[in-house]
Amino acid sequence: MENSAGKDNIAEDHGEVGGPVVPRKRKRAATDGATSGPGLLCDDVLINIFARLPARAAVACTSLSKHHHRLIRSPEFAILHSRLGAPPLPRPHIAYLATAPIKRRPGQKKPVNVFHDFHVAGGGLRRGGAAAPMRSLSGWRYLEMSYINTCNGVVLLAKKEFSRPCRCILWNPAVADGDGVEEVTVPGRDYQVLGLGYGPRSETYKLLLCRSDRRRGCYHNEYSLAICSLGGSSVELDGKHDGNIRLQMLYADGTIYLAERETRWILAFDVDDEAITSIDLPTRRYVSNLMELSGRPCIAVEDDSGSKALWVLSVDHQWVKRYLIAEQPVEARFYIFSLTAVWDCGGVLVLYSDGIRDDVDKLFVYNVATGKMFKAALHRDMAPDSSEYAICWGYTPTLVSPGSMVGKVDQGVVGRRRRELPADMVKALQPVVERDRKQGHDATVDTVSFMDVLVCIMRRLPDGVQDVQDLVELLTA
Repeated sequence: MENSAGKDNIAEDHGEVGGPVVPRKRKRAATDGATSGPGLLCDDVLINIFARLPARAAVACTSLSKHHHRLIRSPEFAILHSRLGAPPLPRPHIAYLATAPIKRRPGQKKPVNVFHDFHVAGGGLRRGGAAAPMRSLSGWRYLEMSYINTCNGVVLLAKKEFSRPCRCILWNPAVADGDGVEEVTVPGRDYQVLGLGYGPRSETYKLLLCRSDRRRGCYHNEYSLAICSLGGSSVELDGKHDGNIRLQMLYADGTIYLAERETRWILAFDVDDEAITSIDLPTRRYVSNLMELSGRPCIAVEDDSGSKALWVLSVDHQWVKRYLIAEQPVEARFYIFSLTAVWDCGGVLVLYSDGIRDDVDKLFVYNVATGKMFKAALHRDMAPDSSEYAICWGYTPTLVSPGSMVGKVDQGVVGRRRRELPADMVKALQPVVERDRKQGHDATVDTVSFMDVLVCIMRRLPDGVQDVQDLVELLTA
């Protein structure tokens, strides 16, 4: 049960955050509308200092005063923070979203609530690294909402099916207050949300949609792609596309990438130009899920000899073979279809297989220099089910406010958040909210622990390959 019809149940993990040293006495502009003077100079200095902080530390500085809150919450500051480049998340790290349905009675079949728990495993383990956001989001209106992709620190949640009207959620886990969540509604046609992207030239966020139409006298649906500019209207793109599209998506450098293994291509949607390019895969044989390596889209492929390779898609849409994985003995092989994640740890690859064939998840450690592969089968009570989490490839903490992405628009194009409940009703519902949140935390603790273990393993590489092998054998014994 939510504490309001439109206000979200957002819980924050209050870790230690090193905020900047700010003088107790500071000059301010005489009025908010002043265009010059020493106050504005002081604000400019503060803004440039805060813009170089990690997102979570900058958010903590909003509590210094209302004046600081207004400075840091401005859209201009969010743009400056992204451009100046606050300290990046340490490597290795894993940004992911753990999800758990909430039920209130034993034997209840359908959940009444859902709990989304955002984490960055390894985000705060190293001294001087950026403090990673760890926040949760719960509420009945997020039921059937799944992770789609992330763009400039904003997580997109939506149904993976057609709906009318089409709803989705924009959530920035690095923003602590109500500005971190926004609901977007695209009215009219049957749409399915495919991805969120940002056009750096137009400075506009856009949703890529799949539209379903049935013409009179036809017994099948026609599908086409459409775009919806946040703060604008939806526009259909040229060309028809097959079927109820089940794609994997990834945003990078102003482009939304959509992969479909069965059709042997990747679609690249340029957010600024609103143009779609079809990119052939580097092989006609087996390919993995769409992943990320070095900030770019990546897939694993298998050739006729049984060797596997990791291919990375460059900015100019050329496939580059990054690593070749030599053919391994039977006991050290993995199936391309089951590969869901890969991390480069300084010339040692960590690959994760979700056990699609034998119901046993596996962890592979491959030394590129020696060509040796180590495999560990993970017990089911150790590895979470793939339906319980989603890896947020390309996530970077920012202060982009979902509310500023949507803008002040008409209700008919993009719906704003609903009215809040009165304070006395919120207080009365608070015990139920806390109980649901605790149930969600308990249900996702296995996933959180597992991701932390993966990061602990990767931090020992590339030098401690033997130590990792001994450690994994202890864990799986």
